Amino acid sequence: MADHPFTALTPTQAAVLQDVRYFGAVTARRLERDHAPRAEWDVLIRTRWLASHDSVHGELMALGPYARAQYAAQNVFAPYLAGPAAVVDRAYQNDALARLAADGYTMVAPVYKAATGITRATSRRRVTSQVLRHIMRAPNVQNLQLFSRTPPDERERVRGHPLLYATVSGGGISEQRLRRLLTVHDNDIQTYWRSPLLIAVPDLSAVRRVVREANAQQERAVDTHERTNPGQVGRLLRTLVQVIQVPHPDSPEGRYGDDGHSRAASDSRMQRE
Repeated sequence: MADHPFTALTPTQAAVLQDVRYFGAVTARRLERDHAPRAEWDVLIRTRWLASHDSVHGELMALGPYARAQYAAQNVFAPYLAGPAAVVDRAYQNDALARLAADGYTMVAPVYKAATGITRATSRRRVTSQVLRHIMRAPNVQNLQLFSRTPPDERERVRGHPLLYATVSGGGISEQRLRRLLTVHDNDIQTYWRSPLLIAVPDLSAVRRVVREANAQQERAVDTHERTNPGQVGRLLRTLVQVIQVPHPDSPEGRYGDDGHSRAASDSRMQRE
């Protein structure tokens, strides 16, 4: 291309490239929805600005080697997602975050996988570009409820920042993994977040039994506690885990409307089961 390769891009191509750099990995369907038909930016794949990946979550776009080299030459951070598992998980996480944003959640910060090879400019810790989970901020209404039911002397340490786990590589989140996450985060859920653990899956049946068991057990425990401690009614969290269905774009459940959200999942965004 030209001596100044970024200026040689059309406005549409530059916008597509910027989205992929910002999000790390994006479905081709989403790029076409947000920008323009593929014909207007398909050249980015042929010239290695973008790399196309086929996955269970549809066709995905990540930065290609030429784009990464150009960003590196300008000292601009660009995510490096070379492995198919890292690419598909990042794209899936982005779709889950978009769905949660529609419910009033905001993302506080991603938590990256530690490594020895790549350093992010904004961190002293050496990490990869692979996101393991996201720290979220609960909707304002939920935070107000959290504040009102938290004793004054405990409000200083309560954060209301639950974690989101969203992955589809290797079969996604299984019942076994969800049980482990509930065990690991039991104290976080009850003591610090005062908000349920957030899980995104393409198929609710994969974790339905564990979600039902965990939340039913918590309901019983809270009922027992409130009967014996009537002064604490409404203070304890009744839900341990909430699961959001984010189906694959090409699945029957993933028929996308003009807003990019699954029509099938829109009736039950946050599932308590």
